[in-house]
Amino acid sequence: MPSHPRTSGPPGRGTQPWYTIPRLRPILLLGGLAFTLMITWLAWLQNESRYVLATSAPPAASDLGSTVFRFTVMSDVHVQDFHLPSHQLFRNALEDAMRETPDSRLLVLNGDSTNGDPTDYKRLKQLLAEQNHPPVAFTMGNHEYYKMWNWTYSKLTDHWSSGQAVKLFDSEFGYERPYHEEIVDGYPFLFLSGEAYRDVEPDVGEDAWLSDRQLDWLKERLELYRASSGQPSERRKPIFVFLHQPLPGTTDGSSRELGVVQHEALRRLLTAYPDVFLFSGHTHWDAGTTQQVWRSGSFTAIGSGSVYDTLDRQDQSTGLSESLAVEVRTDAVVIRFREHTRRRWIGEPVVIPYGRR
Repeated sequence: MPSHPRTSGPPGRGTQPWYTIPRLRPILLLGGLAFTLMITWLAWLQNESRYVLATSAPPAASDLGSTVFRFTVMSDVHVQDFHLPSHQLFRNALEDAMRETPDSRLLVLNGDSTNGDPTDYKRLKQLLAEQNHPPVAFTMGNHEYYKMWNWTYSKLTDHWSSGQAVKLFDSEFGYERPYHEEIVDGYPFLFLSGEAYRDVEPDVGEDAWLSDRQLDWLKERLELYRASSGQPSERRKPIFVFLHQPLPGTTDGSSRELGVVQHEALRRLLTAYPDVFLFSGHTHWDAGTTQQVWRSGSFTAIGSGSVYDTLDRQDQSTGLSESLAVEVRTDAVVIRFREHTRRRWIGEPVVIPYGRR
């Protein structure tokens, strides 16, 4: 793995974002204002029904069990305090997602929500406060560690560390540690996070480093929820797992990097427990032109694109902003990809049955 960030490429995958250079900030502020006005104008046009939005009809309700609840997954928001386009993209995505699924029970921000600075966290919270939304659960991405880079992203500084980054993340969101869990209507949600960055081990690169303690915790929770999922005659409930970086060899784009340092151990764990759904971000790859749902004999992996900007197979920007709307039914999980720039659904819903013994 490389020992320093790449000098070009998409945010979120070991890059040196040009918009982080301080001397460009006055220009970026003016450009951000113009961008904000443009987005507002486009939203007005859409509200005036001047665009024909492509939608995919959901499967007939008679074909599936009843709806239990819905939740929303976003990743790679990349909010920075001074970067106005990131603010407007998140506003637009959040407003669109909540309009389409107003009954969403949980909003997951699955890593790279900030660039790791306290001012970024403050701005993220302000943006969330502007819009009605369900409770929010967070994971750490590689960009939550970026405060330790110098302004040119050429070397790590000694004024910040992995430990400080984790402590800041936990304190901002009220967590005891960067991995945690939530229960929604009896369905478990397990949130994993990389716990160390290049200052601890240079070869980590932009991958997630999971401690033995975190992996033991995950195994314990998987065993607990599998054992408590009902009698043999009843349908098993799915377990939803979230980690910013994808497992290699799953969704398109997941093998461009190692993704998870302990990927073999994590794969063994997930494979041992049927009906696990692993959600990731990081690659930014567009759901409209790449395959972002991958199924094995046991677990399912889903990529959520990026709110900030999605990429094609050549890692070129598409200019699109995407997230997931997930519907949990009594016998299946239904996944829909939402594109917020033009406010449309991408492709057909993906229906994944679960719980068959």
